[in-house]
Amino acid sequence: MPETGKTGDDADINNDLELEALLDKVFSDRNFDFRDYKKASVKRRIRKRMDVNHISSYIEYAEFLQSHPGEYLRLFNTLLINVTEFFRDPEAWKIIEKDVLPDILSKKRKGDCIRVWSAACSSGEEPFTIGILLAEALGSEFDDFEIRIYATDIDDDVLVLARKGIYAAEKLSMIGPEILRNYFMVEDNEYRISRSIRQMVSFGRQDLTMDAPISQLDLLICRNVLMYFNSNLQNRLMHRFDFAVRDGGYIFLGKSEGTLIGSKLFRTVDNKWKIYQKNTGR
Repeated sequence: MPETGKTGDDADINNDLELEALLDKVFSDRNFDFRDYKKASVKRRIRKRMDVNHISSYIEYAEFLQSHPGEYLRLFNTLLINVTEFFRDPEAWKIIEKDVLPDILSKKRKGDCIRVWSAACSSGEEPFTIGILLAEALGSEFDDFEIRIYATDIDDDVLVLARKGIYAAEKLSMIGPEILRNYFMVEDNEYRISRSIRQMVSFGRQDLTMDAPISQLDLLICRNVLMYFNSNLQNRLMHRFDFAVRDGGYIFLGKSEGTLIGSKLFRTVDNKWKIYQKNTGR
């Protein structure tokens, strides 16, 4: 009796095992852990790179990475989609400006520290946006407080760009002329964020899935990141975020993230824009 070929289920299982082996290799070689990312999204993006290189299997692509280490950068740029701009989703930032920051500042005294974490900060527009809003909110009292904005990302290349604080005009399309005039300088047809805002922000590499979270936060911003992770990892990260944010502090997720309604950890401030406040007295 002739041998039959592999069934569709067998092929899928083998493909999944080959994908897991590839992701293990990526983690072992470069310390980037995509194993808890949603499989459909990871598959789709890796396939893009495989198609570009005319490769049909994960095993062959793993061998290609071994012999072409420069491919890792192109793979990471495909997996880590860095889409951001200043004041992205202006309606959401208005809520931060009008509701969240006034509440945070009302609990502070002169000399206190205001702590913000922009997780998965990409090229820096987000942490600089919150820095501008804090400067605007504090006005003449700006120097009365210690402001620490921690900005982290897993991608070293975007962190290099973020530290420079220089942006093309299209990244500033949501910024009004007064903010532009007060907080940016024109350099060779590009815009550099002012030194006063840059000094608030500390950039550093961090893997959200592995590294310890920053703690005692008044505000944690992590937008459009959790949606790439499976539900188990999302739950683990939410418990880390609960540890990171002080009682009464806030968390600002992306519009496409799942809801936290019903969670005992946070109460909803705005469901559309996924802004929450940590419950106290739990």
